[in-house]
Amino acid sequence: MRGTMVFAREPLERVQKLNVTNGAWSMRLGGGEKGITLVGVHTTPPLYGIKLWRQDLREVAASVSQAKADGDTVLVAGDFNATIDHRAFREVLDAGLIDAADACGESHFGSRRGPGPERNTCQRGRQAPCCRLTTSW
Repeated sequence: MRGTMVFAREPLERVQKLNVTNGAWSMRLGGGEKGITLVGVHTTPPLYGIKLWRQDLREVAASVSQAKADGDTVLVAGDFNATIDHRAFREVLDAGLIDAADACGESHFGSRRGPGPERNTCQRGRQAPCCRLTTSW
């Protein structure tokens, strides 16, 4: 599957398509001087091309760095095809992000495809922790 979709109830500003293989978008929620930048991501899997995958992650990190430099709060969500074990993914976090699973006291867990009946299920057989973003304009 390729692509990234973002649906919003509020108007979006500064919508920008990022140069990421399977699709990524950066957009700003809320008006005013400071807002929330949302980055929706779907990087190529490293097995399909490690150079492409690293390039995708660098593009995401650059988008995050720019939004943070603008003073925005940044939320990045999607399919990174990576875990915290990957140095290239940690470099995205180093752009000033906090891993939601770590913040909730959960360790990382992936959804990589595996052999047999467990194919396409979370490695530990559970769903990712939910996080809720609330704000008032």
